[in-house]
Amino acid sequence: IARNDLEAWREIVLRLGYTLFHEGGNFVQFEPIVPGNWSLDLMLVSPETLNRLLASAESASMEGASVVVPSLEHLLALQIHALTAR
Repeated sequence: IARNDLEAWREIVLRLGYTLFHEGGNFVQFEPIVPGNWSLDLMLVSPETLNRLLASAESASMEGASVVVPSLEHLLALQIHALTAR
């Protein structure tokens, strides 16, 4: 997500039944209140980076919801970034 949108995302995620697990650096991690639900990690990027990711993203359907998925190249770059940022 764009770093400057963090507060809006935090409010949404907390309303959806998550609690803040860890916040630091480029990541914010949430744990579900309901056991068995997925944990959620948000990676914070600049608005410019997010715009580049969205420009090459493709539409998909996941569990009945319409989503956009970054390109494979961008997913790999994000994974490398995540590994080196910890």
